[in-house]
Amino acid sequence: MTPLDNILPRLDKLRQTGTNRWVACCPAHDDHNPSLSISETDDGTVLLHCFPGCPTQAVVDAMGLKMRDLFEGNADRVKAGEYPRANYRATLTEIRHPLWVVLLAAQDVYAGGVLTACDLNALGNAIGTINGALEVGHVRTK
Repeated sequence: MTPLDNILPRLDKLRQTGTNRWVACCPAHDDHNPSLSISETDDGTVLLHCFPGCPTQAVVDAMGLKMRDLFEGNADRVKAGEYPRANYRATLTEIRHPLWVVLLAAQDVYAGGVLTACDLNALGNAIGTINGALEVGHVRTK
């Protein structure tokens, strides 16, 4: 079973929007209009992006999966203690939007602005998504 075969049946209001691209309701929040983007890369990796801002980890958790389930053939390699080669392009694609959220918040604070509760929530979600992507990409942060 491929990652995509495992993920798509777990989603509501799923519809295909293009080659290897779908949208569905995000399982991590009370979503009535599809806001979760799902795409499959050439190497079988599944990329998830919730436009309202749910961290990828929260989406994966809500489906009862692990981050490694987004990658083709990783289960056996992880069990054997061997990690897949980091897919830096997929990692950068996954964290592009959250990085902008962090950058804009930092610029606002540096300029003397005060972050609202909504800003802090978006910032926390962005940081969670970035950390999840780094963990999956096996990028060492320490």
